[in-house]
Amino acid sequence: MMKNQKGITLIALVITIIVLLILAGVSIAMLSGDNGILNQAARAGSNTKVKEAKEQADLKVDEIIGDYYEEKYTNSDFDDKTISDYVKSKLVSVEGLYYVGKTKIVIEPKYKDGTGVIGTIGTSGSIDWSDPVPAASMTTD
Repeated sequence: MMKNQKGITLIALVITIIVLLILAGVSIAMLSGDNGILNQAARAGSNTKVKEAKEQADLKVDEIIGDYYEEKYTNSDFDDKTISDYVKSKLVSVEGLYYVGKTKIVIEPKYKDGTGVIGTIGTSGSIDWSDPVPAASMTTD
């Protein structure tokens, strides 16, 4: 006669281990991989840096446009440059954010895939952004 034995059977243990392995595999796939959480976080970080640099450039241009109108309407010696020429003459590079060339503004942070952002100063003085731009055309002028 067998007594009631308490404990776990080998089959229950193997099934538990298999379920845990499946859960671990799914978790690892969700963390890594092309659409994994870690890659999405890296993309979001690089996107944030690029957008921050664009915003800083836009804010600086808006400030310069304000200075243009203030100088135009309060200074009798104002040489009546076009607004885009005035912005181009006053906008300077900010290390780590953007580089101002003769004809374009290049955002220094790049997206995770290596593409970047280039802006040109339009006739109204505002920046027209080209986004994303292949790394090969990110040269400064």
